[in-house]
Amino acid sequence: MGGGIMVYSDCKATNCDIMSLDLATRKATPVKQTAWPEQQPDTDGTYVVWADGAASKGVSLEDRTNDDNIVAQHRGSKTDIHITNAPNMHNHPQPPRNNRASA
Repeated sequence: MGGGIMVYSDCKATNCDIMSLDLATRKATPVKQTAWPEQQPDTDGTYVVWADGAASKGVSLEDRTNDDNIVAQHRGSKTDIHITNAPNMHNHPQPPRNNRASA
């Protein structure tokens, strides 16, 4: 949580998508919805980061050979920033600690 929002993985479909929840208005909005899974989101209120399964061979976070990468998105511009693009698992992303806003 950060900047008055909470981010979470919505796994109602066959994969997980990233959603944000405005804590003041209780309005949920999509951050990232694709045909592959996005999981483990975190935010500092300015950026949302997640483990992105676009290159993954499976959905298991236990399979270290899956090619999950870390992606960030600026909340204002909705621009994706690919942090990692390497073979094997990258997970548990966090925005910069010195940039974290209080909820």
